[in-house]
Amino acid sequence: MKLQITFLSLLLLTLFSSVSSATTIHLIFESGFTDEFDSGGEWEALYDDIDEIKDEIEDIVDADYLAYGIGASLTSGDIPVCIGRTLTSYGGSSGIGAFYSSSVPDTAYINVEKFADQSALQGVLATIERIGRALGGTASHEVGHLLNLRHVYSYDSYDPYYDYQVIEGGVPTEQTELSDDNKNHFAIDSKTLKYNLMTSGGIIDTTERAETDRDFSKYSDAVLVFGLNGGGSISGHVGLSDTVDLNLVWGGELTVSSNITVDSDNKLYLSPNTTLKMNSGKTITINGEITVCSGVLFTKSSTNWDGIIINNGGTMTLNSLGGTIAKKIEYATTGVTINANSSTPIDNGVYTLTIDNCTTGMTIYNSTATIQNISFDNITDDAIEIDYSSSDPTIDAVSIYDGEYGIDIHSSADATLTDSELEGMDEDNIYFENSAGIDMNGGHNDVTRTSGKHAINNARPSTVFINVNYNYWNGETTLSD
Repeated sequence: MKLQITFLSLLLLTLFSSVSSATTIHLIFESGFTDEFDSGGEWEALYDDIDEIKDEIEDIVDADYLAYGIGASLTSGDIPVCIGRTLTSYGGSSGIGAFYSSSVPDTAYINVEKFADQSALQGVLATIERIGRALGGTASHEVGHLLNLRHVYSYDSYDPYYDYQVIEGGVPTEQTELSDDNKNHFAIDSKTLKYNLMTSGGIIDTTERAETDRDFSKYSDAVLVFGLNGGGSISGHVGLSDTVDLNLVWGGELTVSSNITVDSDNKLYLSPNTTLKMNSGKTITINGEITVCSGVLFTKSSTNWDGIIINNGGTMTLNSLGGTIAKKIEYATTGVTINANSSTPIDNGVYTLTIDNCTTGMTIYNSTATIQNISFDNITDDAIEIDYSSSDPTIDAVSIYDGEYGIDIHSSADATLTDSELEGMDEDNIYFENSAGIDMNGGHNDVTRTSGKHAINNARPSTVFINVNYNYWNGETTLSD
């Protein structure tokens, strides 16, 4: 099947938030369908069977989505499928099906005329079962696109991280454009592609559509289950007894109603401009890897969520796919918690991560990690809180523009601060307690205190390492109160 999305440039445009156990696919049979059964139509011999064919299509679509709590109906529903469109008014599609994600609601279209023109559905081959199976499978395929499924998800073992599968703009490579190496790699443990609902044209023909009972691949199933559940464990959606590692691609605007855990050795890929709307108190725990493209936003659904937790071995990688729009975390009780991590938990290179409108911006606990290129703004309490005696992080190129305290170091923790800017705190820029310490030697930091507050407040006996010749205090090279 030729994928058509008209004039949209972004392909991953699903709204999982609109899908629930009450969601129904509305099969709308238009004149382009009924005309084929009228006098002169290709299927006029089946005129008396038209209702039975509709029921056959409904049964097939209903069975395809039964496991996901989505039904099919001929009378009403949330996801319209217009069966009988020529598609010429929707980008001039020459294919047999299309989906359109900018309409309200998102809509799928089936070009029945294209099916009726095929010899595999003409004459004695034009039966109730064959027409129903061909149109029903195509309807399920197009709805799959609206639920964030791609043609390459036909492979049970699809992996967006393999050999640069995600191309410019964050879109997975088209199935028919895969290299031989990629095809061979993904074909491992994958069943014949024509049996998978997301297979594209060029791989499956009309005869196979009419004769093959198709279903979703393991990868498609994992994406549907994970997305429709609003979260969960990445590795938990491969299969009941399967050990294949799973990496998921998400995109669009998604409401997350369950905690998300990215298990060790597994990955979650967030395409450009993805928005995760987190329900109250929910978290994203990273033991594996999350890739964050340009314009990704982690935000609240209604009230504050509980933020991102990066454990030892976990990484959040930022890249420039989709442009250089900042990645942002906002409206969390704690934007990011770095827990027992000794590497680079936020691998952002030159790309800035913004943490905004959080109660606490970042908590670093029992970690010696390197934190860089992060901007904190509109923080209620501490922008950065460092805890536990074995904590000794390096904080580089960080901007803190608001908060009760800029950096709060306690429980005998230490830190190294370089090339950073702190200003606009309600209280002190840097605050120590319980024998904490900081090394700013040669740091080239710019610390601007609020009037009546302290640039550094050594609240309890602490060891502080400062080279004032290479830092700026209210624009001066000399530290004064």
